[in-house]
Amino acid sequence: MNSYLRSWEKAFDFKGRSNRQEFLVFTLVNLGIYSLLYGLFLFFQGPSVGIQAFSLGALVPTLALGARRLHDINKSGWWQALGIIPIFGPLFLLFLMLKEGTPGTNDYGPQP
Repeated sequence: MNSYLRSWEKAFDFKGRSNRQEFLVFTLVNLGIYSLLYGLFLFFQGPSVGIQAFSLGALVPTLALGARRLHDINKSGWWQALGIIPIFGPLFLLFLMLKEGTPGTNDYGPQP
């Protein structure tokens, strides 16, 4: 839970590095929240305002964490732009995010 909350605390921090654990915990907890909100949406058959509000609220923290995660493998946060390429982009980006970080200090700071 600390990894998840740490990601929200650093919501606007696009500098530094984040390890795989922080990325995976944040992603999986958000996936659980999306699933819960979608289930409520289907159950009540109402507007999906909750899903849209959470998506909008989590956008900047997700981008910031993605940039820090890419910094951990010594790549620029701008590599996230690959996500707009259909099919290949998100898969390659996921591959990059799951790579082991650079040991020691790299161009973006000390190892987290």
